[in-house]
Amino acid sequence: MSDRERAETSSVEWSRLALFVDGARVWMEDVEDELEEVIGRAERVEGRVYHNWDWHGGRAADDPPSRPNQNTELWGEFCERHGLERVDAPQISATGIQLTLDAIDLRDDVDALCILSVSHSLAPLCERFRAAGVYVVGLSNWRSKDEFRNACDEFVQVDDRLMSQARRHAERHREEGSDWSTRVAELCQSLRSGGNTWAPLALLETYVQEIYPEFDPEDDGCESLEHWIRERSDQFAVRDWTDRRTGEATYQVRAISQSGGSRRPPPRPAQPWEELVTRALREEPPDEDGWVLMTKLGARLKLVDPDWAPQRYGADKLLTLLDRREELFEIDEELHDDGERVRRHWVRLA
Repeated sequence: MSDRERAETSSVEWSRLALFVDGARVWMEDVEDELEEVIGRAERVEGRVYHNWDWHGGRAADDPPSRPNQNTELWGEFCERHGLERVDAPQISATGIQLTLDAIDLRDDVDALCILSVSHSLAPLCERFRAAGVYVVGLSNWRSKDEFRNACDEFVQVDDRLMSQARRHAERHREEGSDWSTRVAELCQSLRSGGNTWAPLALLETYVQEIYPEFDPEDDGCESLEHWIRERSDQFAVRDWTDRRTGEATYQVRAISQSGGSRRPPPRPAQPWEELVTRALREEPPDEDGWVLMTKLGARLKLVDPDWAPQRYGADKLLTLLDRREELFEIDEELHDDGERVRRHWVRLA
């Protein structure tokens, strides 16, 4: 939405505004200005904030406040300031469903509905209210899909937790004068999904463009960020990756650690780990197309070698070892429905 369009829509006022906020996945300090602006246009505000109100980041009484603790306190102050109901929502995945049911249960005198959530399944709800003549305002992060954006009369983009943290790290790097390789490597590390060591290249490009608009790969003679990364093969690795669920083929990237460290790895056993993994993969008929579930592979390795442990080879986990020998072993990730977190890994001989 352009600045002109936003200025035109932000002039719309309502006598009664219904507000629904998924506070469990949104940092209050990142969205306070946008929320206060929307609320300020209404004569009367009612609503609910969904949050895990017991989430205090494990803080002891004499410890300094953690960021989760501060976020919970800020949302609590926000509810008190505007007379909003606090709804406990420890199951984040169920918040969108509960929000939808609560919104449908609204009385008929609602003039406007404001939804702040990172859920992508709220477009039908928005369309239903718009069809009933209710003005719909949506607030979400840049990950929100076009279906949700287009289903709102007015949409405002806010930062998610990861983007907020990345912005703070960017400010620190600017103050320290860090080089671009250091900045991009830290972003790459922060975008890793679940236990995966790789980050989607398209996601990294989005973050770089959003957080470092001053970065231009052409300054280093490169046509794109991908070209810039591939030119630094000693600092970054790039691989082809296909989503098992959707079949979509993309690129992934990871930063190669340059830190040395005084900690010595455990003595390397006489038998190479590559031979053990190969034997384990061939131990019994694998799954379709030769794939073996990572958890099953770990169990097989214990049968091949009862003393098996990746730490004996200087690695924290099996996935780290396999990443070192991409020419021998192929790794695939099966993602959750959100497309961001890894559900499980699969391995086969390359």
